[in-house]
Amino acid sequence: MTLLGSFAVASLLLSSLFIGASLNVVRCDDRASLIYGVDIWQSEYETQLCVNVTDQIEYQFSQISDYDWIQNHFADQYADMPGDLPYCEDYEDFATVFYKGHAMICFEGGPWKNYLIYSEAGSWYYPLAWDFEVGGTTKFYFEFFWACMCGNEYGSWTQYYGFPANWFSSDEAPNNKCFLGFNWVSKNFEEYTGYSSYEYADFAEAFYTYLTQGYSVYDSLYQAAVDTLGSMNHELFTGYYAYLYDEQWWSYLTWYGDSTVTVT
Repeated sequence: MTLLGSFAVASLLLSSLFIGASLNVVRCDDRASLIYGVDIWQSEYETQLCVNVTDQIEYQFSQISDYDWIQNHFADQYADMPGDLPYCEDYEDFATVFYKGHAMICFEGGPWKNYLIYSEAGSWYYPLAWDFEVGGTTKFYFEFFWACMCGNEYGSWTQYYGFPANWFSSDEAPNNKCFLGFNWVSKNFEEYTGYSSYEYADFAEAFYTYLTQGYSVYDSLYQAAVDTLGSMNHELFTGYYAYLYDEQWWSYLTWYGDSTVTVT
């Protein structure tokens, strides 16, 4: 696979050299921002942070005149990600997606090796979306799934497994699209980053603040990390052990594709 764009420690230590690098700007007149998430299987405080962050993301995109369709479906029991995609394909030139919630891979009882993200129903029988349901889209240039396992993918000649490969409809990412996700266990918004009194919700909010001001995905990660993590030489990128299904998993936030993409 050549999609994986995870942060190597050496490149992290040299990250400041890349700030201000050339940006991959997609010129469009009509843009959409789709926001999803669930409030199940988490604390009330985590849910409140999710509400705060998704509302802030919605507000930031609303300040960009080209965004004529902004949908915030956090904790919406009627949310339908696959149902929203055709509108973007038909009427928008550029679209972006954020999801905060939970995901799983189905080894039994579902399509082999395919991933899903949960809806408010909290059942793999009624997911918000399977990975294969987002395949074939052409107008989606940036996705950020803050959920476990969404930064994983497999590919074959006949089937793409995982959300990154399906968004790109390829196991080779094009040079103008980017996907952000966790390879295994994601951080909770309510967890402290270890820098000052910041929580990971602060990192997510800072990332979108920079992103909607015209920074690239990479530069937004860098600036948000400096503000809320201290630097990019932080376990969010370099890796940490976390428990899932009674096992420890080496986890980190990673990207696939082109991190010079902008959303403005």
